[in-house]
Amino acid sequence: MMLRLLAVATLLLAQDPPKPPPPTAPDKGVPAAPLALKLEHHKRVGPDGVTLSADYHALPHDDSERPLIVCFHMEGGSRGEFAKIAPRFGEFACSTFAVDLRTGKATDGVANETAASAAGVLKKTEFTNEEAFADVVEGLKWARELHPSGKLFALGSGTSAALVIAAAGRNPTIADALFIFSPGEDVPGWSIAMEAKKITVPTYVTCDGSPQEVAKARMIGNAIDKKLRQVVLPVGVQGAKRGAPVLFQEQVELRDRHWMTMTKLLLQLSPPLNAPSAPSGVGG
Repeated sequence: MMLRLLAVATLLLAQDPPKPPPPTAPDKGVPAAPLALKLEHHKRVGPDGVTLSADYHALPHDDSERPLIVCFHMEGGSRGEFAKIAPRFGEFACSTFAVDLRTGKATDGVANETAASAAGVLKKTEFTNEEAFADVVEGLKWARELHPSGKLFALGSGTSAALVIAAAGRNPTIADALFIFSPGEDVPGWSIAMEAKKITVPTYVTCDGSPQEVAKARMIGNAIDKKLRQVVLPVGVQGAKRGAPVLFQEQVELRDRHWMTMTKLLLQLSPPLNAPSAPSGVGG
């Protein structure tokens, strides 16, 4: 028996030990999970009795010291325009506050609740951009009250871009930076270019690249102080989306061109915690 046990032990020692399985390499084709933002629906009664509605796409952690981007939709739309954009801003530790203006109906199935309230309170269904200006001003004041510690960035899309410019030109403390998509002279009797001359904060200006929009965006953008402006005009680009929807444009190259410029500006305005400071100055 002893000889048999010794023979078995000798045989086992002579065999190669089992090899551990190779480490599993990460699958580079699988994208990272999107940031899970907290969606909060807010309402506020304005000075004329109209109830403003807004969606607050909040970071999943304390965002009180981080920037809040206050977004205003295109003509005929709603706060739903920014549901696809908010997660990308969240990647830069920025929350989003998307406000319904009374000039709109719906975007991506999200009904414009401010427009419905205005129709009920004021007994009419059509509103001018000048009337919607009150919603932009009230929306920015509202956001500042909700987010007093962090910076406030205002984003205008389509006709609301002109209203954001006017709000910032008339009240220099209403926002700490502007993101302007497809601005134009969209308020009869006003000069948006003249309003732009009074802007005192860093401003990003862009458009869809059509000849008509390039002409308007260039005139308005160039009216802003050169040290404060960053103007991107994608001349000759076919199929570009108008307004903020260019930020989820199907054409990756065009979409990324805007995000590259905006990322640089966001990092300059509010670097992430423990990150080196970005170079100062905007230029353009």
